[in-house]
Amino acid sequence: MADRSESLKLDCSLLSFQSTASIAAVEEKLKQNEFVIGAIETPSVSKKTLGYLKQPKLYICDLSTKEIEWTAIIDRIFLNEEDVPVQAEIIDLQSVSSKGEKIWLKMTGLSKLSPRMMLDQLVPVHGTLSNLPKQDVHLAFTSDTEKGKIKIERNETLEESILPNYENEDFEVTPNLILYGPPGTGKTYQVAAKSLEIINHMPAEDLKEKFRSFKEPYKNLQQTGQIRFVTFHQSYSYEDFIEGLRSDGHSSFVPTDGIFKQMVIDALYEGLPNLINKLDYEERKSRVLEALKQNQEFRFNQSKRFVMIIDEINRANISKVFGELITLLEEDKRLTKENETRVKLPYSGDTFVLPPNLFIIATMNTADRSIALMDTALRRRFEFEEILPQASLLSTIDDIDLPTLLHRINQRIEVLYSRDHMIGHAYFIHIETIEDLIATMQNKIIPLLKEYFYDDWEKIGLVLGGIGKSEQDSFIIYQEQVDVSALFKRASGYTPLDLPVRYQVKSNITAEDIKGIYE
Repeated sequence: MADRSESLKLDCSLLSFQSTASIAAVEEKLKQNEFVIGAIETPSVSKKTLGYLKQPKLYICDLSTKEIEWTAIIDRIFLNEEDVPVQAEIIDLQSVSSKGEKIWLKMTGLSKLSPRMMLDQLVPVHGTLSNLPKQDVHLAFTSDTEKGKIKIERNETLEESILPNYENEDFEVTPNLILYGPPGTGKTYQVAAKSLEIINHMPAEDLKEKFRSFKEPYKNLQQTGQIRFVTFHQSYSYEDFIEGLRSDGHSSFVPTDGIFKQMVIDALYEGLPNLINKLDYEERKSRVLEALKQNQEFRFNQSKRFVMIIDEINRANISKVFGELITLLEEDKRLTKENETRVKLPYSGDTFVLPPNLFIIATMNTADRSIALMDTALRRRFEFEEILPQASLLSTIDDIDLPTLLHRINQRIEVLYSRDHMIGHAYFIHIETIEDLIATMQNKIIPLLKEYFYDDWEKIGLVLGGIGKSEQDSFIIYQEQVDVSALFKRASGYTPLDLPVRYQVKSNITAEDIKGIYE
């Protein structure tokens, strides 16, 4: 443990979750004293390491906004109460007791961050951000520090070859994965990364050491056929995906293989002995079907891997498209596995089975359809990984804090509508000027909010920081005042109170209007 503690001396920080009132109390005490002692608990696994830290930085996350707005200078950490100075001013930083162990932090300064940090810019040493007890103080790396640390460790063992190492038991991949999340959260980028992980059998972090970007290797694997892409839609069918009857141009209909069956045949072919590389698809298919008929041995230990990418999987009728494939998807029912299952296809009569070197990655836009509405049989056979907006990937533009802007908008959408309809960081990722930002708000964000809230302007106004009483107010949405006497000259009995409120989007949005969303 001491060795690990020593290694954390230089780059490890602390993370604490505090209320606005607690932060204000610390700030007030520091105005009156040179230092203040904060009493708080920490998980037992972290306590010994804390004793080795030399003046670490304490990041303070506001419990209400879930944003890191403050940092504190920690001059010393006391692990035992008898070591705390007798006359010191002590503030209890913990409103609820936990199962941790008590420590005392000597704070000599408090600084407000500008711009704020997002919570996902910190990497906990123990556990994940989602399961950290909010009442404790935790060890954490900044994300850049952690990536650097991983890079140094892995450079020592990473081989020059990029060939797959299937013997690496520390790296596991799931055969069936669905990436789901709101629009614009980077699901397409994640698909490329995970496809390369599967085919090369190594984590994306290791692959980054070899590739400047994933774009070129991903494109190359698409050209070789190891990665294939299909988009589901409302009219997509079993006949498109597996097999169906198609005209042969001579007044007859013949069974024709769909994109997925073709990929299955190619993946099965890789498991045969004595491969011949220059065979066309029909020749490979003939050899595979004959091997299945004769119960020949397939070996997939060192075979090529194939990845089928299904975009927008929830837009099609899943049961109709997959058919009997629903049963075959399970890992233990694949060829050479303990519960190997084969079926006979309805149109061609071919024997059909899924090989273990075939992987499926699908994407799902939760704004179109909730994950709860997915076919139950499909949900049981896939693993689901949520891809959420990463506001920390954005930067400040002309004094506008884009990470905080997006984070605050999404917090309000989650409260007023749902988590499935948050706005992804991709909407803002290419913004370089204030003009770009204003155009994005006018042409993308506001129309999307109108769609989400069905023109409920009061909720749209709440998401965007409030509603002004006139166009001159510093709000993006304002109430339009109707001149009743001018509009209804012969109806003298009407007053503005008799008419529904009209809302408008400001035609000339300014930087101050946008700042008002989060300030």
